[in-house]
Amino acid sequence: MKNVLFIATHLHSGHDILTNSLNQNERIDLKNQRLMYEHPEVLNHLFSFKHKNPNSASIYGDLLLNNKDFTCKSFYKFAKFIFLIRKPEETLPLILINDKNYTQETAYMYYSFRLRRLYEMAFEIKNFIFLKYDDLILNKKNNIKEYLKLNEEIEFTFNSDQITPFVNVNPLIINKANKCYEKYLYKINQLSL
Repeated sequence: MKNVLFIATHLHSGHDILTNSLNQNERIDLKNQRLMYEHPEVLNHLFSFKHKNPNSASIYGDLLLNNKDFTCKSFYKFAKFIFLIRKPEETLPLILINDKNYTQETAYMYYSFRLRRLYEMAFEIKNFIFLKYDDLILNKKNNIKEYLKLNEEIEFTFNSDQITPFVNVNPLIINKANKCYEKYLYKINQLSL
């Protein structure tokens, strides 16, 4: 079986920083294929994309941004998972600016349901990496090297064009979203211990 890594996250979490940093490693080739992992055979499609350095140690990866993207529990037995979340006051404005089909309320609903689903996924997995956006920005020590059995550390590279723009989001929505963020931050942290 080939090595599989999923980045389980939400829209505008800073996943581009994480995937770009991971892709600097010659063994890792993360794509954003928008595949729906409803059966292990979907991996054949992922594996059909040429890996930049194909050998038995290669790690094939994909990004999971929506609840519908991942429904097959059998992946929990063999795949690796890195979870990434970001605070709502940074995330919701980016969703509203970049994804015009969202209103403030639907952006909140997406965000809160996605955090709940990320927790449900983490609950099923015995061993995973959990990161917050701030961990990337501060380039905090992480266990990715050990987790993926790499030869070198992963350094996160951040550029200033990833600053959150100002959007006036209803404070009631931000408050609800913050409660949701704190709830699932605590729950996932407890699992990662």
